[in-house]
Amino acid sequence: MNIKALITTLLVLGTSSAAMARPVVVSGYAGAPIVRDHRTNRAPAPAPAPVVVQPAPPPFVPPHAQPAPPPFVPPHAQPAPPPFVPPHAQPAPPPFVPAPVEVKPAPPPFVPLWVTLGTESRIVDGAMAFHVGQQMGRFIAIKLQHTSGKSLINRVEIKFANGQTQVVALNKYLTASAPTITIDLAGEAARGIKGVTVIGRNARSSEYSVLAI
Repeated sequence: MNIKALITTLLVLGTSSAAMARPVVVSGYAGAPIVRDHRTNRAPAPAPAPVVVQPAPPPFVPPHAQPAPPPFVPPHAQPAPPPFVPPHAQPAPPPFVPAPVEVKPAPPPFVPLWVTLGTESRIVDGAMAFHVGQQMGRFIAIKLQHTSGKSLINRVEIKFANGQTQVVALNKYLTASAPTITIDLAGEAARGIKGVTVIGRNARSSEYSVLAI
């Protein structure tokens, strides 16, 4: 580039700068100029807000990627309880043994005591009387007891203390094979006896007794 061209360029640039520095009046209507300022000292534009870069969120972990829970164990898979032992399978208690009952020996049977009213050992053919009296007590029966020999007893007459008489016909022998004859006294209660008369025959070497109870 030659010096002439360079000078020309500088002049053009200077002229353009002066034109830009001067206000330009544009007529909007008659008598009202419009002024435009071509100066370069206008207020600078606000700076853009700084951009804050947020940190990236943690990566999303889907639920199926979480650790799996422990497997479910159903109740039937638990250890079985000990078997039930019903009561009847328990050891049986020892049998009940009652205390020994003391058995007392039975008392001996009651043996009534016969009272001897008299004895006849004579040879007699007829009545044989035996005196009793109330001092000997009250009785419910009399008995003829063979001792020896052989005696015929036709009948027995019993006279009570109140004056009544009981007559019992027998016609029996007192012998070793039939040694006793028993007579129940009339009445329901024991009675006093005044005397007993035996009518019969007592042979030689024969003896019997009259007893009462």
